[in-house]
Amino acid sequence: MKVYKINMKKLKFLMIFHIHQPVGNFDYVFEKAYNLAYKPFLDVFKKYNLKMTLHISGPLFLWLKNNQPSYIEEVSRLVNKGLIEIISSGFSEPVLAVIPKRDAIEQLLFYNNLLEKTFNQPVYGSWLTERVWEPHLPEIFNLANIKYIIVDDYHFLRSGFSLKDLDGYYISEFENKKVAIYPGSEKLRYYIPFQTVEENSFYFKEVYERGIGTLIFADDGEKFGIWPETHKWVYGEKWLYKFFDFLANSPYIETVTLKEHYENNPPKGICYLPTTSYPELGEWALPPLASFNYKKYYDLFKSQSYYEEIKPFFQGGQWRNFLSKYKESQIIHKKMIFISEEMANLKAEEKLDLFLSQCNDAYWHGVFGGLYLPHLRREINSYLIRSEKKVFPDNIIKKYDFDCDCNDEIYLKRDSLSAIIDPNDGGALISINFLPKDINISDTLTRREEAYHLRLLEANNNIEGTKTIHDIFKTKEEGLHNELFYDKYYRASGRVHLFKDIDLKTFSEMNFTPHISAIDRYEVLNMLNGENQELLLSQKDLTKRYIFFNRTIETEITLTNPYDYKILGLEFNINLFAPDAQDRYFLVNEEKRYNLSLYGNFKNINDLKIIDEWLGIKITFNSDFLKNIFVYPIYTVSLSEDGVEKTYQGSCILFYNDISNPMKVKLSATLEEF
Repeated sequence: MKVYKINMKKLKFLMIFHIHQPVGNFDYVFEKAYNLAYKPFLDVFKKYNLKMTLHISGPLFLWLKNNQPSYIEEVSRLVNKGLIEIISSGFSEPVLAVIPKRDAIEQLLFYNNLLEKTFNQPVYGSWLTERVWEPHLPEIFNLANIKYIIVDDYHFLRSGFSLKDLDGYYISEFENKKVAIYPGSEKLRYYIPFQTVEENSFYFKEVYERGIGTLIFADDGEKFGIWPETHKWVYGEKWLYKFFDFLANSPYIETVTLKEHYENNPPKGICYLPTTSYPELGEWALPPLASFNYKKYYDLFKSQSYYEEIKPFFQGGQWRNFLSKYKESQIIHKKMIFISEEMANLKAEEKLDLFLSQCNDAYWHGVFGGLYLPHLRREINSYLIRSEKKVFPDNIIKKYDFDCDCNDEIYLKRDSLSAIIDPNDGGALISINFLPKDINISDTLTRREEAYHLRLLEANNNIEGTKTIHDIFKTKEEGLHNELFYDKYYRASGRVHLFKDIDLKTFSEMNFTPHISAIDRYEVLNMLNGENQELLLSQKDLTKRYIFFNRTIETEITLTNPYDYKILGLEFNINLFAPDAQDRYFLVNEEKRYNLSLYGNFKNINDLKIIDEWLGIKITFNSDFLKNIFVYPIYTVSLSEDGVEKTYQGSCILFYNDISNPMKVKLSATLEEF
C-alpha cells in the first residue's frame, strides 16, 4: 500500500521537456538543434537547483550517444543528483496507438531497458507521442511496466472535467490494466516561453491563490531555441534565466519530478478519456475544406467570452484520419503492419529495423513538414525494405490489402526487386523497391489540396515578436500560389493513358480527363511465381502484363481497340531526391545530361537513363515503340515550421507515341548498382 506525504504549502510545478528528431533527418539538423536548443537549455538549467522530467526520443538519444556523448554524461550527472527524471516512450517515437500492440509493448520495454542501463535509474514514466490517446493504451503501458504518462488538459476537458479538477493525476484502465495520467496545461504551452516571465508569474500566482496544488507544463524542448525567433528570445534576451530565477526564488513554488509527485500524492480519481490529441492536430487531420473551416471558427470562438465553455465540445479529426487523407501514409502504414505480422515471433533485438520504420513523423503532416519531406519518407521506406528482406524469401507473390479498400493489392518480391501492384487503381505500381540499395525509387507524393493553400494569398512574411509556430504563416518564396496543381489520381507508375491529343503543359498541370485505362479497375487474369514472375491484368480492350526478371520490370501493353484515341502513353514516377545535384541526372541517348528538375519533351529517344552517382544507382528505360517522352518535376507546396515551401517530390515520365490498330508495346525498366 502506498503511503503519501502530502504538502499543500507550495504549488508543485512539474516541468516535463520532450526533445526529438525524426528518423532520417539530416545530420546538420540534429547538430543545429543541439547547438541552438538542447545544449544551451541544459547549460542554463544546471546552474539552478530546480527539478525537471526529461524525455529524449530514441532516434535523438542514439545520435547524442554517437555525436555528443558529453550531453548524455551531463544529463546522467543531473539524474544522479535527483534534479532530472528520465522517462521513456516507444523507442523510435511511434504513435503507440496505431502500431501493432506487440510492437508497442516491445518498443517501450526495449527503450526502458536502454535508458535504465544508461542512467542507472529505473524508468517509471512515458511520453505519449503527439499526445495521441486511444482508450486501449492503458493496457499497453501497464504491460510495459509504465506507471504514469502525460496528456493535455484538453483530453480531460473533452471528458467533462473542468480545469479546477485537474489538480494532479487520474487513473485510467483497459481490461483492468491501469496507468496514471497527468494533465499538462495547454495554457502554459502557449505561455512558456512565448509570454514574458512577468505574465507567467501572474498566472502562477493566480493558480496558487485559487488553492490549486499542482501545475504541469509538458512540451517540446525545441521551442527553446529552434522554433522561429526563439533562440534570441530565450537565450539572447535571457528569458530562460529570468524564468528559472522566478522559479528558484518563488516562496510558493516547488519544482518536482513526475516520480516524486506520483509517489507522494494519491490519484484524484478515475478517468476514461476519448480518442483525441491536442486541438491543432485535430485541425490538421481533417480534409482541406473542413480543416480550413475548423480553424476559421476555432479562431473566432477563441475571441468570444464563452470560448472556455464550448471548447470541450469543439473536436476536429483524430490521428488516424491522416491514413485516409494521405494514401501514401496508408500504404506505408499497412506495409509496416504486413511486415510486423511476419516478424511476430522474432525477438525485439531482431526487429530494430521494423521499430525504426514506425517513427511517427513521416506518416502525417501538420505545421511541420512530416510526410511532405522526402528524406523522412525515404528513411522509413528504407527500414521497411530492410525488414522485408529479413522475413521474405526470394520470388514470392502474395495478396494483401495495403490501402484498406477491401480489394487486395499484389505484393511481389524477388532477389533484387520488390513491388506492390494495385489492380483496383489502374493496375499501377504503387511501390518499386530496389533491394540492394534499400530504396523505394517510386517514393513520390501526390499533389493535393491543403487547407493552408487557401491562405497563401494572405501570407505575411513580416513576423514581429516571438510567436508559437501555430501563429506564424509565411512563405519562403513569392508566387507559390502559381505552383498549385492538383493531381487527378494517386501518383504511381505503370499507368496506361489514352489521349486524343496531349501536350506537356496540359499533362503536367493535369488539365485533362484521365482515361479509364489509367485509373479504373483491372481484373487479375494470372499470377505466375517462377524463375520469372508475371502478373496479367485485363480491362475491356486492353491487357497489361508485368514481367519481373533479373533486375528488370517489363510492362507489356496490348490494345485491341483504341476507338478514336490517337496517343498511347505509359507513365512512371521516379524519385531520387535531389533535383539540382550534379551527381543525379537524366542521360538521354547516352549523350545529354539533365538535372532531375528537367522539364521537357523529347522525340525519337532510344534510351533514357536516370543515374544517381551518390547512391550508385542506374535506371535504364527502353521501349520498342514508346520513343517520345514527356518529363516534368513534381513539386508540392507544403507547410513547415519555416513557412510554406516548394518541395521536389520526384519526376514524372510519360513514354508515348501515336496509336496503330491493333498494337502491342513493351517498355522495360532495369535497375543496376555501381
